[in-house]
Amino acid sequence: MRCIKIPSEDFIFIGEKIESMANKYIFRPSNTSLSAMRILSYASSKKSITAKEIIHLSGKTKSNITQRLNILERDGFIKRIKNLKNQDKREVFIKITTKGKKKVEEIKSQLKKFEISKDKCLTKKELSDHIKFMHKLNDFLNQKEELLKNIFNQK
Repeated sequence: MRCIKIPSEDFIFIGEKIESMANKYIFRPSNTSLSAMRILSYASSKKSITAKEIIHLSGKTKSNITQRLNILERDGFIKRIKNLKNQDKREVFIKITTKGKKKVEEIKSQLKKFEISKDKCLTKKELSDHIKFMHKLNDFLNQKEELLKNIFNQK
């Protein structure tokens, strides 16, 4: 199977446009952010999660995640619970609150509206091909991330 070369900037520009529209129509009106939603999604998918796990899953820096967690805790969407059973007393578990779960459902409802409009625009085959392509692209990026880090860190 031959790969078709697609300019990388197309992905970057499309990704930026999608993120911009999501912020404009979904996240800002809901008084949240994409980063906050990602953290809430991680927290809602597990009984509890550590900040270290969130950093690993998101690829964000410790300071960025700490800042986001502080905001989410201040707004009552998460609770931090110290791990008293583990030897490492610094380890803290993040648990989503009822208010946080409601926020996730609110955002998912908004995203569903996007899904419906997308379904009206694309054929079933186009949607299927798109999903397959996105999974393949995600797998490629996951596999090649270390290689890409080395490429971009070279001077």
